[in-house]
Amino acid sequence: MDFIDLKSSCIIADKVYSQYQQRKCFKNVTVDIDNNIFESIVFKPGFIIENTLIITNIDGKPNFRRVRFCLRIPFEVTTKNRNIIEGYLPDIYKDIVMFMPQTRDEFDFEILVETSSKLLSKPAIVNNQLSFAVGTFIIIKSIGKVQLLIPSFGFCPEPPLCEKYTEKFIYDDFKSRKFPDFYPTQNKSSTKDITLSQLHSEEEYVTASGNLTIEKYITSGPLEVNEGELNTWQIEIRVVNDGYDSVSNIVMTDTLLLDNLDNINILSITQGTTSQKDDQIFWDIGILNSGTTVIFAAEVTGSFDIIDKTINVENSQYNTISDGIKKDFTNTDELTIYGDKGIPNPNKVSWFNLFINGVLQPKINYVVQEGLLTLTTADIPNKRVPIILQYLVIKDKNNQLLKTDIYQYNTLSTEKKIYTNADELTIYGSKGVLDPEKTSYQHLFINGIIQPNINYIIKEGLLILKTEDAPIENSSITIQFITLFFK
Repeated sequence: MDFIDLKSSCIIADKVYSQYQQRKCFKNVTVDIDNNIFESIVFKPGFIIENTLIITNIDGKPNFRRVRFCLRIPFEVTTKNRNIIEGYLPDIYKDIVMFMPQTRDEFDFEILVETSSKLLSKPAIVNNQLSFAVGTFIIIKSIGKVQLLIPSFGFCPEPPLCEKYTEKFIYDDFKSRKFPDFYPTQNKSSTKDITLSQLHSEEEYVTASGNLTIEKYITSGPLEVNEGELNTWQIEIRVVNDGYDSVSNIVMTDTLLLDNLDNINILSITQGTTSQKDDQIFWDIGILNSGTTVIFAAEVTGSFDIIDKTINVENSQYNTISDGIKKDFTNTDELTIYGDKGIPNPNKVSWFNLFINGVLQPKINYVVQEGLLTLTTADIPNKRVPIILQYLVIKDKNNQLLKTDIYQYNTLSTEKKIYTNADELTIYGSKGVLDPEKTSYQHLFINGIIQPNINYIIKEGLLILKTEDAPIENSSITIQFITLFFK
């Protein structure tokens, strides 16, 4: 064997510290193409919208960070007469956990997003509107610039001569193709353990392998009951793995919040086994393959006591005033004439509402940490504008903190009285108008003013204003959906 003079070279390079994958589908994207004839669609690389990237620490996980940003994917529609119509897919809001080890203060991680978007169906044209479905593959990476020592053979040798292009026929390529497999391959994906008792019905926990969601419904039974009266409800729990891999060792724990539990009758389960201890149901699902949904149905009989059912609620506010310069506000900025409790630890609070100049703000516009409120908007509130951070601490009779899942549907008035998912400002969220039957309650704000229930109707995907006059053009319209659950 010939001797190889192998040396080492020191280079500066971007190192990938962690990366995660996800898929996103858009069932109906529409583009106005006027009277043009459609020819093709080209998708461009997605990018993180400026000023939407927020990276924060996670208590108890020193080498992981919470990463939030809004992703936007451009596309170009080309018509037969070579006109190009530019557009964007609906914005994608991400809120994930990423591995980003602790470093010196001067070292910064960069968040890089790569996308691959494909048409899922043939585009259709109705009334000059081009409609199509899109599937997007997303890879999210945390990258740091480091110094690497690598094996090296030295500088590159003299380049070879150019190869002259010669025309090839299609059958030449076919003759050189590898013979295909005639039988399906087995699934060789790894599995990952996760306990479903950590999940909540409106949250998604994304890992490199599985993506599990859980939903619980009352399918029949009374919504209002009398004290001590026995009633029967039918409940249904759905567990979905819409990730890319199997998930193993799944055990779901559900606590029945009846004061007097009389009977539990298991009606059906599509997979696994169940057991009961006191007021808790344990569902051992086992392995859940990618794209699989399992369902648990039961009949529950019991009663409620009204005695000692009061829920303790502490409603407090942090008040300050903008100086027109800064975006960070601390306890020292508080107007103590209205209170001096400062900005609390988010882990000890059920939920926050931020009002700037009286207008409720979307969650993406700010970050709350103990003793610190940070605005993430590009603009700074004008000088002397009031800033109010409202926070509620809700505890049950056992002094257990209730947490919330909050979603806000945001749009602007177009002087009409009916608004749908298509009207949503997707930079702040893209879930549309939620089903009010699946949330604890909801509020409607128009121009920052909370509205009486008699003024509107909310259905899944639909907001109907019942007022005589429609809001003036460009007035802010916000529906705040609140779902309470035990921490």
